[in-house]
This record gives sequence, C-alpha cells and structure tokens, in this order.
Amino acid sequence: MTTHQPVVHGDPGLQPERTALAWERTTLSLAVICLLFLRWTDTLGVIAFAPTVLALVVAAHLRLRHRQRARRAAAAIASERGVADVSSALTLTVAVVATALLGIAIIGVHA
Repeated sequence: MTTHQPVVHGDPGLQPERTALAWERTTLSLAVICLLFLRWTDTLGVIAFAPTVLALVVAAHLRLRHRQRARRAAAAIASERGVADVSSALTLTVAVVATALLGIAIIGVHA
C-alpha cells in the first residue's frame, strides 16, 4: 500500500492550505446550488435537473482534483516555481456562466 507523504514547504502562512480551503468552500457552494435547483423540480419539472447535474459534475471534478492541486501548490512553494491551476479555474468559470445561463433560460421559458 502506498502512502502519500506530505510535501514540506517553508510557507509560514500556509498558503496551500488556505487555497485548499477556498476550493473546498467552492465545492460546498456548488453542492448547495444543486440542492437549490432540486427545490424547483416540483415547479419546473425535469428541466430543473440540467443545472443540478452540471453543478454536481463540476463539484465532483473539483473535489477529485483537490489533493493533486494541494500537493502541486506545496511543491511549487518548496521549489519557488509556482504555476497557476488554470484548468480548475477555467472549469469553474465555465460552470458558473453555464449555470447562470441555464437559470436565465429556465426562468425565461417558465415566466
């Protein structure tokens, strides 16, 4: 069995941990959004599942990549060569815009 050893870094402010907590809050927010969309199923019907599924997929993607991001951030601080995690930020941006557009479309159809 392989155990993951934490990457040691010299950041007294614990920047990777703060970033990891921010991504955890983002994932939790997406889960709450899923629950809010599910509340609309009695009014909107099956169409309310589209943004719910989108938010769940993105939340799962962000959660599964969490450990990889944290280890990469700690290693970047230790080596003093940080690189931004563009894919997760881009995924989140596209998901937020798509969820907003789906919400607007649903309201427009049922208004």
